[in-house]
Amino acid sequence: MKSKKPFFMISLIVLAIILTGCAVGPRAEGSPGLSADGEHIYLAARSVVYQLNLFGEEQWRYPEKPSAALVMYAAPHAMEESVLVGDLSNKLHALNKADGSVKWSFSGAKGWFLAPANSDETLIYAPSLDRNVYALDENGNQVWAYNGNFGFLAQPIITDKLIIIASQEHEIFALDKQTGAQVWSEKTAGCMVASPLFDESSKTLFAGGMGKAVVALDADTGKTKWTFDNSGQMGAIWSTPILVENNLIITDDLGVIYSISPDTGMLNWTILTNEPMMAGPVKLDEGFAVVSIAGNVRAYNLNQAPRWTLSLANAQVYTTPVVAGGNIIIANKTTKNENLLFAVDQNGVQKWAFTPSAK
Repeated sequence: MKSKKPFFMISLIVLAIILTGCAVGPRAEGSPGLSADGEHIYLAARSVVYQLNLFGEEQWRYPEKPSAALVMYAAPHAMEESVLVGDLSNKLHALNKADGSVKWSFSGAKGWFLAPANSDETLIYAPSLDRNVYALDENGNQVWAYNGNFGFLAQPIITDKLIIIASQEHEIFALDKQTGAQVWSEKTAGCMVASPLFDESSKTLFAGGMGKAVVALDADTGKTKWTFDNSGQMGAIWSTPILVENNLIITDDLGVIYSISPDTGMLNWTILTNEPMMAGPVKLDEGFAVVSIAGNVRAYNLNQAPRWTLSLANAQVYTTPVVAGGNIIIANKTTKNENLLFAVDQNGVQKWAFTPSAK
């Protein structure tokens, strides 16, 4: 029998979502959803989704006028002609990539869409907090649904034949892409709130979670290759690792940066920043960068040498940055100022900040 006990990690994920009894819908103060493709940057912040060009100029917003009934924090997922974004009214919207108009909305879920959707050439895969993963066709029609034990917060990973999802139920599991049938599942040390990293060359998944450990799994079978917990000294891991040469880079909420051998799970080195981090690391042309919750950006070489640091004014950062147009794009959660995004080049110089215009 499936557990009926609520298992909402939302309060721990610093989404700080607060349900109210207002008829207009939920009120939320959460962490923005950020993504980018080769041409645009997408930001889901409170009641608006923005599309920006690579220079930080707004191209469109959805909706044109914010509504208290529409709250969106899942990172938008850009397809060839559409942008998918879920909301806290249990709907997944497909927006026209050219102008932000609504193409269709899927309303078959009974829970929030906080996990970003993903897609391949045939289907859209959308995890929901109603404990289901929905597979939809290009017009938003349901093809299949997989029912799990708890709601989902992580974006699915897509391989040749499988959909792989990290779960709050202390496991990572794989589904057949075409049918939604479970192919394998593997228990982990704790619940998972971020997507694994999939290394296609080695067919390996790397993931961390609330169990304060990193695990490497065979992507085809789900079997554990190794587990690393720094002798029980790791903090909780809220983000997806990155792979830079022979360094699996991961950050924890104790402010430690770890480099782990992806082949053996042995520790290469650590860097202690003394600042909690919930956003994940981002790969640069030379090395990598991390951002603390307090908005301090640090770039390093793979020999652990610091390259530069930058402090963003009045920033709170919980969302993993993305690289777009050669810049590090950083989403700001705080409401102390109106800068929703910062762009920092790979030499540590702030290039622009995005403040929405009044409409």
